Amino acid sequence: MSKYGSIDLEIKRENRSVKAVFSFVYPEAYPELVSVVDSFLCPREKKYWEKVSHEKRKTSYLTGRYASKLAASMYLAEKNLSKIEIRKAIFEQPIICYETFETPEVTLSHCSQLVAAIAYEAGHYMGVDVERLDLSKTDVYKSQLTEAEISAPENLPLANELVYNALWTMKEALSKTIKVGFMTPFKILETKNLQVQSDGSLTADFTNFAQYKCISWVLKECILSIALPRKSNIGHSFENFA
Repeated sequence: MSKYGSIDLEIKRENRSVKAVFSFVYPEAYPELVSVVDSFLCPREKKYWEKVSHEKRKTSYLTGRYASKLAASMYLAEKNLSKIEIRKAIFEQPIICYETFETPEVTLSHCSQLVAAIAYEAGHYMGVDVERLDLSKTDVYKSQLTEAEISAPENLPLANELVYNALWTMKEALSKTIKVGFMTPFKILETKNLQVQSDGSLTADFTNFAQYKCISWVLKECILSIALPRKSNIGHSFENFA
């Protein structure tokens, strides 16, 4: 598996295709990114990155910017990543600044194993979340679930702890889709109709946000969740994504 890359998500709706690009960066790519930092950071971004003293934050910033720009560059067909600037909106969500009028939106997520970003057609709201698979946090995850969600794994061929991990990431992905992050209580983001699909992914709808759904894949060391409009379907599967 490459240290980084981009994938066309092949999103389909009833009457048209929706443009969306998924990108990923593994943490081990950081030294290589440092060596070519001028090729993808714009002057404002580089100035900020150089001022960051905490190494973990420095790594997170650089890998996150690179993942976002990989997705945006494929979406925009722009080979020069330094022409694309990633800024923060008022609630900290990333936004793309580029020389054209029609720019994609972007959603970004980090964990210690993986950085993931999706550049998607403006107005076709999506959210990505990736979390380290950590069964020791089961009690933390359960504290943010409703009674119905806690009982959801009963009819699934998966360990309860694994399902609770996935439900947490689904809620995070939805919170990014509706652009509120942690400002909305997680129990309002309640999931329902949890199912295991033929490719091993988990799918769910949302009780209070019927216009959205979420798909989760259990990867080797983490869980990847993508929330998107309920009538949109992703043609790409992550079942073989390490």
